[in-house]
Amino acid sequence: MIKLTKQVALLLLIALLLLSAAACRQPTGETTTGDQTTETPGSDTDITDDLPDVKYDGYEFNVIIQSNSGRHRDIVYNEELVGNQISELVYKRNMEVEDRFGIVIKGTTDTHQNVITTVRNLVNSDDYEYDLVFSATMYMYNLATQDGLLEIDELVHINLTKPWWGQDILEGGFTINGKTYLVNGDISPTSLLRSALLIFNKSLCDQNHIEYPYQTVYDGKWTLDELIRITKDFTRDTDGDEKYDLFGLTSWYLDSPYSFYYGAGGQMVYKDGDDMPYLNPSREKDILIYEKIFELILVNNSNFEKQVSGDAYKVFTDGNALFVEASLHQIERGEYQDMDDDWGVLPLPKLSESDEYRSFVNSSISMVGVPANAPDPERTGVITEALASTSYRLITPKLVDVLAKNRYTQDAESQDMLDIIFRNRVYDLAYIDQTLWNSLSFVRDLLNQESISVASYFASVESKVKDRIEEIANFYRD
Repeated sequence: MIKLTKQVALLLLIALLLLSAAACRQPTGETTTGDQTTETPGSDTDITDDLPDVKYDGYEFNVIIQSNSGRHRDIVYNEELVGNQISELVYKRNMEVEDRFGIVIKGTTDTHQNVITTVRNLVNSDDYEYDLVFSATMYMYNLATQDGLLEIDELVHINLTKPWWGQDILEGGFTINGKTYLVNGDISPTSLLRSALLIFNKSLCDQNHIEYPYQTVYDGKWTLDELIRITKDFTRDTDGDEKYDLFGLTSWYLDSPYSFYYGAGGQMVYKDGDDMPYLNPSREKDILIYEKIFELILVNNSNFEKQVSGDAYKVFTDGNALFVEASLHQIERGEYQDMDDDWGVLPLPKLSESDEYRSFVNSSISMVGVPANAPDPERTGVITEALASTSYRLITPKLVDVLAKNRYTQDAESQDMLDIIFRNRVYDLAYIDQTLWNSLSFVRDLLNQESISVASYFASVESKVKDRIEEIANFYRD
């Protein structure tokens, strides 16, 4: 027998304890929240992309991508980005795909408007330069409806049923009449981080004897009514100067109206049995959702910032608001890193307990498309699918660590909340198409007017909206 020294025995014991603790922490692959089960991002790494074993002899795969607010990081890595976790993960993904298929990935960056102009001009002149395009949602949708992009079905190796593609894209207006021109999902980590959520101040909860809402989320009871109840009478003047300086909620007028509306299950453009869009003739649900948002933001005296967006978030980071409507990219950028108070994250509240949690996605994200004159759609499909599947396996599971580095609350509940936020993202044609967005932003417009006249608002825009929807439907028919 081998005789163990005390030091060796102690080291073995510590190792066994660490292994046991790690086993206890292993994720199960899914999180159950009330009646809703969500898959942990990137947890099922056994799913394969079923791509052919091919080499492309050093082919330069060219991607043009918007540079706005750091969204070029979905593809581009350079020396200036060393130390940025997302960029380093993207670099590893790109290297893996390059080695697998014998290619070189090259990224060209520009503003979202210039990206669209460049691709449109190249397609119109039948001049080929880029294999893949990443740019802001509305601009990409305009490009698609102007014959600037290939239909995804022509890229035979892209499988939209795989978990690395956002499934709600197929239902939310990007697919009409069975045709899809734009996709999004794990291929764009910066888009995952544009998912909306609520951040709450744990220290203020403790001081005011308010229970953290985690269990409410698990029980499926995190609703607008519950958020209204918590924030009711919370806003107050604490220093006697007859001005509110402590708020139940703080938010910005160009984000929070959409976040709360879509989080509560709002949807303005639906699709019929033939996969064609139509404006929902019933306004009952919209009116109900709006009345609750009106109560939350205006009746409960929240801080509703109508000018500079940063002012809304500063109220929270200064410790002067219980909740803030935000997005994950703000956490990743470190905007809450220097807060003195502890905080946690929550999904957006539902309308009723029987609903599912939904995460609004800002239209500034990069949608992905292929120029209409791409010379080899099969090759483009292979590489695009590989970028998406490798992101799902390599990048998305690490986004939790990216957020943790920026002082994201590292409790078990926060991980569960993040799972819900990532995998329940929603899209609506009314928010994708610029003409419809200008006409149907009723929550934003009415809140700014402090009005509750939802029915009259829709009556004033209905004709214009229906005409635009018919134009879109005709494009997809043709």
